[in-house]
This record gives sequence, C-alpha cells and structure tokens, in this order.
Amino acid sequence: GIRRHASPSGSPLSNSAASQGEGARGSHGVRVWALSDIHTDKHENKAWIEALHPDKYKHDVLILAGDIANTFDEVSATLQQLRRKFWRLFFCVGNHDLWVRDR
Repeated sequence: GIRRHASPSGSPLSNSAASQGEGARGSHGVRVWALSDIHTDKHENKAWIEALHPDKYKHDVLILAGDIANTFDEVSATLQQLRRKFWRLFFCVGNHDLWVRDR
C-alpha cells in the first residue's frame, strides 16, 4: 500500500519512502511512486524535489496527487522537473493547485 512518512518538522517529503529506496516494483522492473501535498512553494520541500537523483527514477512512474504549489510558475517548474526525473508522471489537481495565482 501507500505509506505516508513525515518528519518531526512536519514535511511529508524529508523522510519519504523515495529517500529510503522503497517502492512498488512491477513485473518489468518499473516502480510506482505516489506523492501528494508536496507544496514546493516551501523551500525545504522544493529542495527535496531538486535533490532527487536525476537518473535513479528514469524507469519509474510517479503519481502526483495534488497540492503542488500556489503559483502557476511553481506548479509548472515542479512538473517539468519531476517529468525529467521519472519515466511517466501522472498528475491529479488538488485544492491548492486550483487556487493558483497569475504568473
């Protein structure tokens, strides 16, 4: 199943399954990851996404289940960055993404 890991600071990313090398590996060696509420408008969360290895997830799928950021530029930059790191990226809009402000 999907597990949510949180650090003492409350960041859902800093101690996630991805940083521990876990993941659901399919029959063709593809792992499927799921993240939500990454809020990359917060520095520590953006830094975590930027620190993901550029090649380690090239054969993996990421399901991004909403709440990326509150601005169009940040949502766009985050999606582009994750798309470069993962083979496939699926995105479902969250309430924060619906509140996106102008560029």
